[in-house]
Amino acid sequence: MQDIIVRPYTPAVLDELQEIEKKMRKRFPDFPAWANWVYLHKPEIKPDNMYVAYEGRQAIGYGHLIPRFAHANDPSHVPNTIYLDMNASLEAEQPERVLDALYEALRARVGEMLVEALPRKTELCIQHYATVHPILDYAAGQGFERVESYRLLQRDLNMEIPDRLVRGNLKIREWELETLADKEKFLAVNKLAFPEESATLEQLEGIISIPHFTTFAAFTPADEVVGVIMVRAEDATAGFIENVFVLPEFRGHGLAEALVAHGLFHLLKQGFQSVLLHVAASNVPACNLYQKAGFEIVKEQIEIRCDWNAQ
Repeated sequence: MQDIIVRPYTPAVLDELQEIEKKMRKRFPDFPAWANWVYLHKPEIKPDNMYVAYEGRQAIGYGHLIPRFAHANDPSHVPNTIYLDMNASLEAEQPERVLDALYEALRARVGEMLVEALPRKTELCIQHYATVHPILDYAAGQGFERVESYRLLQRDLNMEIPDRLVRGNLKIREWELETLADKEKFLAVNKLAFPEESATLEQLEGIISIPHFTTFAAFTPADEVVGVIMVRAEDATAGFIENVFVLPEFRGHGLAEALVAHGLFHLLKQGFQSVLLHVAASNVPACNLYQKAGFEIVKEQIEIRCDWNAQ
């Protein structure tokens, strides 16, 4: 039995990883298309945080980290969150050994990154649909526990889209987010809507780079942003709602419904046949909003976490 060696990712091995992933997705269709799409389109996943497992010269698995460190202005209970995922080849004789080697390498990288992070609680996080049980089962054996579930919702864009009017003197229009000032303005407004989240400029620019990415915002007469919807392509026929929010003082007056309708009309005009989004099952107001807009539950994504300091 050969040793399993983990090395940093290089683009030269991408073709091998894509083949490993295609076989995994054939058996588990809900496994993410990391190597076949995300690694190519999301610069947020950096080569320094990507690893490949080898047996001899053959790649037999891969994994990555996406750090989301807490910021100084976050509430004290907000942890550093390190998202991760791994994939062992279905042809590996002992896939658990592959995952063990990758997990050890990823944990070592987390330790390096935490040297420069705020000294607060750190959690490792994995998100997968319930059908991807090999990874979920492995993570459970490493001490990960379920903390949240997210619903994947879908809507047929050929269904009638209610035309929701914007009340008052607000106007919804496209917000191109091309300048640094606009991007920083978005991050500030996003923080007001989600005080416990701290999106970064790097994350925002990664999302903006996705094909067909478009942002619409609700503006006051003073050109202040009070609500946002972000949409993008998911694939050739489906759009995706990346983000929707309304500032607290403007909620409860139908603005969220109007933003969603605006996003749906835009995706329809772009030629998409359907639209998808994720919403936390615990976010009852948002679940109700999307249900009224014609979305239906397709499947459930599970979020599991592990306290880094407890390991």
